[in-house]
Amino acid sequence: MSDPLPPPGGRAQVPPPPPPPPPGGTGGAAGAGTALPGVIVAAAAAATTAVVMLLVGLVLAVALPKASITSVEIVDGSTIKAAFRGAASATLATFDVTSVDYVIRIMPAIFLLVLLLVCAGSVRVLSSFVPGVREMAANQRLLWGLATGVPLAILMFVFGFASKESPSDGVTLSVSVASLILLSLLWGALGGFAGALWALRSEGRLGEVRLSPAVARVLAVLKGALVPLVALLVVSTIVGTSVWVIQAARNAGDMKAIAASYAGTDDPASTGGLILDVVLFAPDNGIHFAELGAGAQFHTPIFDTLGLPAPVTDARDVYDTDDAQEFLQGDDLSTLTPEGAFRIFNYSGALPAALFIASFLLSALVLAAALWAGYRVARSATGGAGGALGRSLAYGALVGPIWAVTMIALNALIQKDIMGKAVGLSVGLNFLVIGAVLGAFGGLLAASRGSTDGASALPAGVPPPPPPPPA
Repeated sequence: MSDPLPPPGGRAQVPPPPPPPPPGGTGGAAGAGTALPGVIVAAAAAATTAVVMLLVGLVLAVALPKASITSVEIVDGSTIKAAFRGAASATLATFDVTSVDYVIRIMPAIFLLVLLLVCAGSVRVLSSFVPGVREMAANQRLLWGLATGVPLAILMFVFGFASKESPSDGVTLSVSVASLILLSLLWGALGGFAGALWALRSEGRLGEVRLSPAVARVLAVLKGALVPLVALLVVSTIVGTSVWVIQAARNAGDMKAIAASYAGTDDPASTGGLILDVVLFAPDNGIHFAELGAGAQFHTPIFDTLGLPAPVTDARDVYDTDDAQEFLQGDDLSTLTPEGAFRIFNYSGALPAALFIASFLLSALVLAAALWAGYRVARSATGGAGGALGRSLAYGALVGPIWAVTMIALNALIQKDIMGKAVGLSVGLNFLVIGAVLGAFGGLLAASRGSTDGASALPAGVPPPPPPPPA
């Protein structure tokens, strides 16, 4: 039999390729099957995180002495209820003091860091051996990482309910349900997302994450602004914790007796116990020392030396004692915040001249970090090459609002009546101005160096790109 004639044009027709399957699976039962590994990872990671934090709460309830300033909200009542309360308060949720209509937050922020690390690590480990996870698309795995917040919020709500109504010397503490649920959702989502990124990176699949150009640029700007801020907070944490440890060892300002009074006991705190407490408050100290360096205002304390962001021997040389005395003699307990405020400049009467001058190194650190952040943001926004001067200045100035929002949020999360209580509005305004002005100068540096660096990075024989259009 003769061969069939070729189609017109002399070329055989090739059938079109089949359409690609929809993202996240092939639909129907198969689509549901691809979601199951994500559900398992999210639920198991949340359960692991909740159990670990419950164990942490149990250790705190059993091991901490009565005079510990960390143990105030978790040592009273039964040990089991105290363990549940410790786990719930690790989210930095607030507690309602029902007898005086007041809201408090006492747990150090370091336990939140533990929660985030456990959550991220759980997602990372589970992603390695739960069947079907590695076959999921990268973006889908990130979404399921975010979903970890839902089961964690449910479990933390159960913990908070189990710890409700804890009597403490006639005062009733109960966790704020709205605060607990919202913060658990947030931390679970952040920890799960970080764990999913961690797993993808270990598998060499970060390049599969699909981002629109606009989202990628926003993330680059945020990274450029926040990395120097994180570095600033790390240095401030080391400096601040060192100062607190030295002063606690010296019992400056009779800190042991004040800590015992704060904890509701007549037995003074031990030197070792007080040092352990201030070390546990290390992240809080880092944030407050950065705020001091930025010149932010702090509320007048009611716990004397223990209420200052940086302890000194005679705390009353720092703040107006009349404001504190007037408050303590009054009957308004709707807030534990007296009138008046102070800044780093008010430490001049409480520190030797040399030490007071040295304290302004904190301010120098803040200014240097803002300058570095502006440089990084401008470089990332212009792709590392030179850009128009106006555009580089504008990108550098974005450090101001980014830092202001970040520091306002951090300050709100660590607001307590001990170890400093910064004024939120002052924190926001100071970091806004410092970040915008010094960030703009950093953008100027990026603009002046960018074109030279970009041209020098080109291979030999390749002409430099044309200059960008004017802003």
